[in-house]
Amino acid sequence: MSKPIHPINVETELMQAVTDGQWVTQAFAARILGVSVSTLNEHITSLRVSGTVNESELTLKSAEGRRLVSRKKKCIGITTLHAIAMKARRYDIANSIRSSFPNDQLVATVVQRPEMDFFSLLQILSGIVDVLPQEKFGRYVVDFYLPQVRLAVEYDERRHRYRIDKDLTRQSEIETKFQIAFERVQEGEEIAGLTRVTTRVFRALKPSESGFPRRPNVMPPIAEALS
Repeated sequence: MSKPIHPINVETELMQAVTDGQWVTQAFAARILGVSVSTLNEHITSLRVSGTVNESELTLKSAEGRRLVSRKKKCIGITTLHAIAMKARRYDIANSIRSSFPNDQLVATVVQRPEMDFFSLLQILSGIVDVLPQEKFGRYVVDFYLPQVRLAVEYDERRHRYRIDKDLTRQSEIETKFQIAFERVQEGEEIAGLTRVTTRVFRALKPSESGFPRRPNVMPPIAEALS
């Protein structure tokens, strides 16, 4: 596995690696994400199904010893690198891409540290349901989506509370169009929010699907799991 670039150098590395304002080689993309090229290609293949991959084969010049050699290299676009970073939950890389290359095609969400921390808390549900970050629904993106129970979880940071009316309108549109439920969690109320999410998951799943009988007294001990 490639060694990830230290976060402090990500934006500098990106600016130096980009060709024609929008392309990076697959080798660079794998290195910056800290994965193998084969793993990177697995992500590309999954994105290709949805038609969201921007890829090309470019002739690039590079120094080999004392010679400047032109070789064809497989490349992906910045928008695809951003999509893979989000899919791989490398929010630090995704944020650096948005910072370095403002682009309307990139998901207009920069993932902040409190939201990343709450995502870590949601991992206590791992193995019971999938927790998909930054899931798209039409023109909108929800913070987290639990597909097995059709539940969207929105993490509302304090700085976003002034736009609650707009967020609720957006939520209503998604609920109506895609027939999914919402749970909103306020910053500073993570444990209470996590308990609500967990309760809804276990109520929605059949006993055989959750691995637990459907009785309140056998709900997983949240406080213990977080300690």
